[in-house]
Amino acid sequence: MANYFTCKLTVNGSVESMNEFYLVLNSDSTKLPVDRFKMENLVPIPEILLDEEFKNGFSPVCVSMKHINGIKQSIQTDRFGRTKEDFNDFVSLVEKIYGTSSIEEWYENNWGCEEDLEVIEIISFDEKEFCVMYNCVWCPNSFFIKNLHELYPKLRLTLEYVSEEELNSATLEFYKNKVSLQTHSYQDIFFQLSFKDDSYIFVNDYEDANCIIALMGADWVKSLKDDGFTNNNVENWDELVNHLKDYDKEL
Repeated sequence: MANYFTCKLTVNGSVESMNEFYLVLNSDSTKLPVDRFKMENLVPIPEILLDEEFKNGFSPVCVSMKHINGIKQSIQTDRFGRTKEDFNDFVSLVEKIYGTSSIEEWYENNWGCEEDLEVIEIISFDEKEFCVMYNCVWCPNSFFIKNLHELYPKLRLTLEYVSEEELNSATLEFYKNKVSLQTHSYQDIFFQLSFKDDSYIFVNDYEDANCIIALMGADWVKSLKDDGFTNNNVENWDELVNHLKDYDKEL
């Protein structure tokens, strides 16, 4: 079973810098806002790595006879007229340009995870801040955030993530060509969900819960609110906030 990291990326900066970011983010106006944030839009996959003929390797379709140094020899070529040596030279050129000829390795080097994102929700979308929550498979997309920072160096990029399987949480920030990493203690919050009025009750015991939330980042109250849990839908909100404060003191 794949290990999923739940991630929250916050992008903020001046109106001018955010406009540059939004121009690319919104370049495909046919997408719904919740589907709009895709790594491929901002750090696109080289088309050659997606080409099936390139991925499948040298595929001869024609054999011709040529005299080489007075000796008659058969030469295999693909549909583009390339010999196997020509194809291998082309692969070497692709590796020189993109660092690899493997799409899987390109994902790892440029995105940091094995596939594009499963967007959960766009939390905020205004002239100075964009915040999105999504899932990554196996590891957080930290290399993508690094590449995004190189593309938009004036923006502050903050990636908060949590792995319920590995029981860890951290915050990674890129700003003004500097990077910082802060690790956090892992914390699960247990709720009972009332299906009658869509409200929640905070409970301390896992066995009493039918809804579990893994908190990410240093500000746990904000993490809860970003997940949609507030004093409007959590009946014993004050008890929950005090629980988080007490837990924080014990660390």
